[in-house]
Amino acid sequence: MGQRGRPGQRGRLGQRGRLGQRGRLGQRGRPGQRSQPGQRSQRGRRVRRGRPGQRVRRGRRIRRAR
Repeated sequence: MGQRGRPGQRGRLGQRGRLGQRGRLGQRGRPGQRSQPGQRSQRGRRVRRGRPGQRVRRGRRIRRAR
């Protein structure tokens, strides 16, 4: 019973959570980019490039140094 209950909830929440977040952001983001492409494109590029860049650089430096 325990094994049946846990993956059932995880599968449902996982599908609903991913589709819900991506679907809402996709629908709201598409008209937002069309109406104001300059602000959202610059903000998206800066945020996406900045966060993974710092993590990757730190990981590579630590690995190469060791």
